[in-house]
Amino acid sequence: MIKLHKFKLKNRFDVVLVLSDTEYYLLSENHHQYIRGKLPDRLERTHLPFCIRSNEYSLVLDPSEDALCWNNWSIFDEKTQNYLDIGGKL
Repeated sequence: MIKLHKFKLKNRFDVVLVLSDTEYYLLSENHHQYIRGKLPDRLERTHLPFCIRSNEYSLVLDPSEDALCWNNWSIFDEKTQNYLDIGGKL
């Protein structure tokens, strides 16, 4: 199953998050960037680092309580060490 989520980084940069069963993609059309990575095999809280321009972030995935599937996602700003107000249910 493929899931799409659209969000804005720093209220300016449009980003599309695409999640499949085994991979994730982050597409930043403004910066002509395409980031691709594999989802971990184990269902535990995971930080997947990525950069847009020179800004470092992590895509954070949280599993369900029974650890049977990915449940939530959020974005972590590595520079400020804060979670951004971006994310939601999967």
